[in-house]
Amino acid sequence: MGRNGLKYRKLKIFGIAAGLAGVLFLAGCTKTAGQNGSKTGAAGTSETAGIQEAAGTQDTKRTDADSSFGDGEETRITGNGTTVAIEGTGAAADGANVTISSSGTYRLTGNITGGGVVVDAGKEDEVCLILDGVSITSADYSAIYASQSGLLTIVLEDRTENRVSDGNTYTYPQTGEDEPDAAIFSKDDVVFEGNGMLTVSGNYMNGIRGKDCLTINSGTYVIEAAEDGMKGKDAVEVNGGEITITAGSDGIQSNNNGEEDKGYVRITGGTTAITAGKKGILAETLVEVTGGIIDINAQDDGIHSGKNVRLFSGELTLSAGDDAVHSDNLVEVSGGTIIVEQSREGLEGLCLEITGGTIQINSEDDGINAARGTDTSGGPNAAGGSFGATEGAYIRITGGNVKINASGDGIDSNGDLYLEGGTVLAEGPAEGGNGALDYNGTGTISGGTILAVGSAGMFQTFSENSSQPMLMVYFDEMQDAGTTISIKDGLGNQLTETEISKPFEALLFSSPELKTGETYYIEAGEQDIQMAVDGILNQYGTPSSGGFRRIPGGGEGKLKERPGAGTGEENFGRTQEGREGENAEGSREGRRKMQPEAGIADNIGSESESEGTGNVSGKASVVVIQETLLAGNLPEESLPEGIHVLGSSGSME
Repeated sequence: MGRNGLKYRKLKIFGIAAGLAGVLFLAGCTKTAGQNGSKTGAAGTSETAGIQEAAGTQDTKRTDADSSFGDGEETRITGNGTTVAIEGTGAAADGANVTISSSGTYRLTGNITGGGVVVDAGKEDEVCLILDGVSITSADYSAIYASQSGLLTIVLEDRTENRVSDGNTYTYPQTGEDEPDAAIFSKDDVVFEGNGMLTVSGNYMNGIRGKDCLTINSGTYVIEAAEDGMKGKDAVEVNGGEITITAGSDGIQSNNNGEEDKGYVRITGGTTAITAGKKGILAETLVEVTGGIIDINAQDDGIHSGKNVRLFSGELTLSAGDDAVHSDNLVEVSGGTIIVEQSREGLEGLCLEITGGTIQINSEDDGINAARGTDTSGGPNAAGGSFGATEGAYIRITGGNVKINASGDGIDSNGDLYLEGGTVLAEGPAEGGNGALDYNGTGTISGGTILAVGSAGMFQTFSENSSQPMLMVYFDEMQDAGTTISIKDGLGNQLTETEISKPFEALLFSSPELKTGETYYIEAGEQDIQMAVDGILNQYGTPSSGGFRRIPGGGEGKLKERPGAGTGEENFGRTQEGREGENAEGSREGRRKMQPEAGIADNIGSESESEGTGNVSGKASVVVIQETLLAGNLPEESLPEGIHVLGSSGSME
């Protein structure tokens, strides 16, 4: 950027409405459809049952056409340690303290020590500060403090390095004051741009703070703050640049909770790296990402919104001590790449809509969780969460590629669960108490491909009200980590071939490729299984481990049992307790040509009692092994309605 004839355009900053009345949260999720700014195209919105749309714009004061700052005239401010030289109008100096009182362009160079720059202009005045290799160090106040202006624009001159630092303690002019509280503080809109570098040390509290909208368009920023790195009360917008934040509290925060169209963080581009003692990004109403590269390492949540999170594009890498992404209302993912390297729970919200993108989640508890506020599922290895459904909670997956490795439930909805498209690999826990899938309301599959594996005790399938067939396999022994699961149709076409990273003893597979009346072949380590699809839920084997077992109710699917024991290593089946064995053909080719006997066919959810299974009707009925109850000293009379006790033989008592 040249030094002469500088001309800057007044900026119009668009935002996204994110708030709705609290009553909407009681009935279900509310998705916000906002108007995007000039940097990106309009984000698509989708009509979804139970989601109401709200739209609006948040506009800053700058709405008119182009204007110039002084028609190219600049005032030069040169620091010489504890003194400052000024060439031009609109600024005055008192030692190392500079006051700017009118609109215009001001170029700052040199070192200013023990003082700072105060912008105290008219309410409509636009002030541009060009940082041209300047270092500003304040002993007991903000380094740059804009107490009043129409708009403050801070430009980083090309190929320059600039530094600002405030004091560890502040001396306020009046007793009881608590502002400013950041190395750079503006009571009005503040915009950063240019192609230079700025290092900010917020020793007292915050790094950069704006009481209205804080916008980063370009430049390189290294921000260290005792509390929040970047804070914009009405909004924080990042459209470009390279930003590195190390914060004792939140990395980026927008905290206006009194106006529905404010209190949001929006990232459309650039590179943002955050290390935070609390939350990486915190917004009262909305966090929206439509582009850019974001890397967050946070002790609390990686991304947190009091209302909605919308991830449309970009590359996100998240490590969090709590939730990687949390919303009190809606989490919407429609594109981009999200890699959760570490979290307690990966994605959490009252409602979650996944329509696209690539998602990889590693979690100590649930991978994807639909819950209200701070609802949890009891932690890893706990015996599930509340048996009651949370009103309005749901998870809906219609597209994208989702991979989950969870020590708790892989996908856990305290309400409903819908799989309508996309590809899902859910690796649940090897231990009991949680499962690859868990829902407390309705769970259906009507599209998409899913492979879910984990322990057998709490393994839950989709309901037989689904329209897409499922293969459910209970192995008679735990399969090793690193086992490859291969599923083929009768013509040898590969439906899936996936290596599993942890031990497992139960498997659920569903795909649009599964057809009623066809036979499919499952290989898992040394296990070879042949299954015919003759209904929605097609089950092989029975759970061998104790603990809770959830069985979705209502439907006409049948259990499919393997044939009994034969001889030789290549024999297809082995005798299972409580089942009559039948010899199978010895060779793999022979196994694939034969049609196994149906075994004991139980109608899941029927009113009648089936041999050795104890299936009962009702949605998400739960069967509890008696030994587990006795070990936990849990009296049967304390169980909720719909929970039944089985003896060791499996018969109903």
